[in-house]
Amino acid sequence: MRQRFFALLMGLGICGIGVVPSQAQTANSANLVSDKQFYVFASPGMASRLTKDAFSLPIGAGAERLFFQHIVVGAEFAESLVHTKFANPARPNSPNNPAHVFWGSLHGAFNFRRKDSPHQVRPFIVGGCGISGINGAGVGSQVNYGAGFNQWHSQHFGIRVEVRRFLHSGDSEGRFTGVRIGLAIR
Repeated sequence: MRQRFFALLMGLGICGIGVVPSQAQTANSANLVSDKQFYVFASPGMASRLTKDAFSLPIGAGAERLFFQHIVVGAEFAESLVHTKFANPARPNSPNNPAHVFWGSLHGAFNFRRKDSPHQVRPFIVGGCGISGINGAGVGSQVNYGAGFNQWHSQHFGIRVEVRRFLHSGDSEGRFTGVRIGLAIR
């Protein structure tokens, strides 16, 4: 499963990097900003289930498309690579369960600055829903919301920082709050 995840992540990264030069060659104007954006991220944070908390480090990838001047629609997926274990205070001798987190979601976002804005920092708010799992308890639904910014260092590359909260329901009931740090490519 993890090998497929890494292969997909690398494929998205290669496709994103390959799209950037071909787009730059066909653009008529040097100031043309792409409506599409790809990003990869790491999201250290706390996974919570019932009254137990544990550290988890999901990594993931996503893609977004800008509609109009401020509205963004996107999708992403992530899976935790590093995780601690949930302790069970009621049964100290019982085995601990790993705090494994994964999700796939669709989201919408609102950019506070237009795509043709001369500012390098572009703040946004985001919200979405999808499927997820926490602690290997099965798959359930989730909603998520957060805020962040993209800081573009060139026309095609930048960093993406955001805080996102996931609320899981169903078999995987729990929550995950993480600070994301990643690379954005357009």
